[in-house]
Amino acid sequence: MLFRPRKLRRDSIAFDAVRSWLEQCQTLHEKECGRGSKTRQFSSLHMIDCHSLRVIPAPRDCEYVALSYVWGVMTEPLPELESGYLEFDKLPAVIKDAISVTKELGFGHIWIDRYCIPQNDEARHEQIQHMHSVDTNAELTIVAACSPHPGVGLAGVSRLRDHQIHIHLDEVDLVEVAFHRQKELVQNSIWNSRGWTFQEAMLSRRLLIFTDKMVQLQCRENTCLEALHRHPICGDSSSALHRGSNTHHLPSSLATIFPLAELFHEKDQYATVWDIIKTYNRRMLSFESDYLNAFLGVLNTCINVGSLAGHMWGL
Repeated sequence: MLFRPRKLRRDSIAFDAVRSWLEQCQTLHEKECGRGSKTRQFSSLHMIDCHSLRVIPAPRDCEYVALSYVWGVMTEPLPELESGYLEFDKLPAVIKDAISVTKELGFGHIWIDRYCIPQNDEARHEQIQHMHSVDTNAELTIVAACSPHPGVGLAGVSRLRDHQIHIHLDEVDLVEVAFHRQKELVQNSIWNSRGWTFQEAMLSRRLLIFTDKMVQLQCRENTCLEALHRHPICGDSSSALHRGSNTHHLPSSLATIFPLAELFHEKDQYATVWDIIKTYNRRMLSFESDYLNAFLGVLNTCINVGSLAGHMWGL
């Protein structure tokens, strides 16, 4: 598979490319990235309707987007929700941008924890018990990797991205692709240090990762970078999303940022689960009481796929 660089705009992501990636994954990766039969929607799930901006009970078999972001320090109360209506202009920048991206990609509903998880203890406890279902059922999870708090919007949506270097030499255009910088931005981000975002990344079927450089789609089978697009001489571009083909010529360290498929494909699941637990233990949470809650989704998934996690002691 051959690639050629894409010149990126600072003020907008390549939505056409993202829509194409999603469509091809949904078509070609049904077995690996499909919803599956064990991840049914639970009855108390709520969503934000992106058009009415109301928080509503999730429609049956709703196709929705989720947002993974850093809560930050709450200095102001949440927008009034008693009426179930969100005032768009009063929402934090990352929330507004996520809603805009959701609509641009053709989805009508988004799940955002601060608005869709009830605040009373009993209902909140039920939602936490089903977080693996929320993450796994989402058609796409938007990752605000370079937004250290909700007031910082998504690069390429409400704020400019970093400048991409272009050099013209004679009849040759040189374009910066910045593979390694993309991975560094995610791995060194505040988002990647938080506890709740760990299982959101692990359990989501597709991640749309926003950094200050570019967007990247990662599913359980593949990775697509906005700064690269396939050369037309390769023929039918849909063939590029077959297992491994799109990442075959990328440096191995960049092929994936998160091991989304490890729980589902690894033969030695005992070792895999322990590695995941050790990685999670390095994450930070605002409240010590959340350490188990923020990992329950991963544990429930381990049990559902038949791993040995259900027999581990000392967690």
